[in-house]
Amino acid sequence: MSDSDDFTKLDDPEFLAERRRVRDALDGTQDSTASPGLAARLEAMNEEFLRRASCLYILREKLRAAS
Repeated sequence: MSDSDDFTKLDDPEFLAERRRVRDALDGTQDSTASPGLAARLEAMNEEFLRRASCLYILREKLRAAS
């Protein structure tokens, strides 16, 4: 994976835009087997999305407990 392909380095708005672009491109194919690389990228991006969301949840809970 090159640096330009490493979506984990994107900020949140850029990441969400790229995830939407990949999802829309995949939705434009007849099925996910037409583009297995794109399907794998979307799956990895979904995992990254969940990782980011869980990090934010944990941070929010820690801040709530500290106040």
